[in-house]
Amino acid sequence: MPINVKVSNAVKDHILYAYNLLGYKVDFYPIVTGRSIKLTEIGELDAEAVRISIIETSVKNLLRVPTLLGRGTLELYCLPNIVCDTSVLEQKDNLIGVISGTNITSAYMKNKGASVYHIPSNLVLSQLLNLKRLNYILSLSVNNENRNNIVGIDKSKYQVIPLKQFEAFHYVHKKHKSLVPYLASSLEQAISALGKIEMKFD
Repeated sequence: MPINVKVSNAVKDHILYAYNLLGYKVDFYPIVTGRSIKLTEIGELDAEAVRISIIETSVKNLLRVPTLLGRGTLELYCLPNIVCDTSVLEQKDNLIGVISGTNITSAYMKNKGASVYHIPSNLVLSQLLNLKRLNYILSLSVNNENRNNIVGIDKSKYQVIPLKQFEAFHYVHKKHKSLVPYLASSLEQAISALGKIEMKFD
């Protein structure tokens, strides 16, 4: 069963464990988030290893496996010595960097007044902030660790404002609907056997 993933080995281990319990072999494909969700949405991939629940607002064919895999925070990163609060998201002259595609950063900015700059990769987004080409970006963090954010930057160098809590789940294409309750159970068994998932962004 092909599954997209670009997350930590801990997530991979839990997913493998869960599918092995059900007798399925899993192949992982590291694909850019926006593209992978589109491929899974049309059924070319079978599942998303772990995604934020906000994707449910923009997909029709992906089903949540209702075993919580992780929690985290959507955050606003600002360069030092500039205004950094939620008001910057409403000012049309501000340019906010986000990851392009179907994801929590793009969705969060959908009804905000500020302009949005869509970037295809987390690495480029962090580089634009580091080079001061952007004053603001949105990123996700988990486990409250200083560098455990999706753009891989040192939070101590920037102003960081928490915006929204999120939850992460495993998602499968609806053609695998019959597997959902079994996957929920096998993921719970994986967590019991391997321990709580400490999500990290690799």
